[in-house]
Amino acid sequence: MVKLKGFTLIELLITIAVIGITFSAALPSFSSLIGDRKADSTVETFLTLFSLARSRAVLSGQIVTICPTSDFINCSGDWRHPLMVFTDKDNTKSITGSDRLIQTYNAQDNGIKLEIHPSRKNYFQYSGTGLSHGTPGNIVFCSNTGNIKFARQIVISFTGRVRVSRDTNHDGVVDDAYGRPLTCA
Repeated sequence: MVKLKGFTLIELLITIAVIGITFSAALPSFSSLIGDRKADSTVETFLTLFSLARSRAVLSGQIVTICPTSDFINCSGDWRHPLMVFTDKDNTKSITGSDRLIQTYNAQDNGIKLEIHPSRKNYFQYSGTGLSHGTPGNIVFCSNTGNIKFARQIVISFTGRVRVSRDTNHDGVVDDAYGRPLTCA
């Protein structure tokens, strides 16, 4: 009598069912991990952009502007456009004369929508001293998925310091600059 090795159809179906159940249970956690990493990565990039702008302003002794642009010469005011960081010696919010483009970044490539507060804020600037040139503001990063747990915020102070808002009450949603849960429009 020869003994055959292998799986029966029933054993194969049970194995496939167990694997399917395991994957379906793990998928939400995996999606959450990806959403968190994408949000954190975008915030880290913005922190780097603001740090670069501030250090270049101090090193050059000139105003450095961070703003959205459609042509990489002029600020557009539309935060859905790519961003540019540039020296702005004449404070024209455009690259003219001896101004130099320092860095560019397209936040929309990451599936992140930006909300700027105050909403009329078309740019951020640093003076040659490293202080915020003009009013401070906030940038809220909202996931295109609409999940508020992936929202993040950076706060730019009068002193030019940039900080990341945290979830201070541990409810899973980052708090805004005033301690309230972030919202995305």
